Amino acid sequence: MLMKTGVVLRRLLAVVVLVLGVGVWPTVTHAFGIVISDQQVAGLMSAVFPVKQTMGVWQVTFLNPVPEFHPGQQQVALAVDVQLEEGLNQARGWGKVSGQLAFNKELQQLHLVRPRLVDFEVREGDVENAGPLIDGLRRYIGQDLPVIVLFDVKQMNLGLPLNPKAINVVNKGISIEF
Repeated sequence: MLMKTGVVLRRLLAVVVLVLGVGVWPTVTHAFGIVISDQQVAGLMSAVFPVKQTMGVWQVTFLNPVPEFHPGQQQVALAVDVQLEEGLNQARGWGKVSGQLAFNKELQQLHLVRPRLVDFEVREGDVENAGPLIDGLRRYIGQDLPVIVLFDVKQMNLGLPLNPKAINVVNKGISIEF
C-alpha cells in the first residue's frame, strides 16, 4: 500500500507540475510575424487609392502608388502619379511621398504618418496655365501632409482585429510582429 501511495504521489506531483507549466505557458510571450512583400503592399494599397487631398487651394490626387522601402530610416516612399486641379487648371505629373509607418488599432489601418512630398515633376497638362498651380505645389515639397492610409484591415475581412506589437520596414516589404 505504501508503494502505491508513492506512485500516486509522484503521478499527482507530475500532474501538478504539468498544470502549473501549462498555466505559466500562456503568460510567456511568443511573438510571430509576417512579412508583406512589396507586391503584396502594392496590392493592398490598390483598395484605398486614389488618395485625394487638399493642399491650399489645390485638389491633389495621388494615383498608382509604387512602394519603396528604406529599412535603415524605417521609412516607406511612394512613387505616385499626381493629378493637380484648381478650378479649370489641371496638370498631371509624378511625385514621391515619404513617411513612417504607424498602425491605428482603433481604425485597423496602416498609415503613412508625417508623409512629405519629397519630389515632384510635371509631365502633362496645360502647363502654361497651370504655372501658379505647380509653383504653389512646389511650396509643399518637404512639408508634412495629412496621413495617408496604406491599407485598411477591415477591408480584408479577416474576421478579427489585428493588434501588432511592432511594424518594421525591411528590404522589399513590411514586417509585422504579433
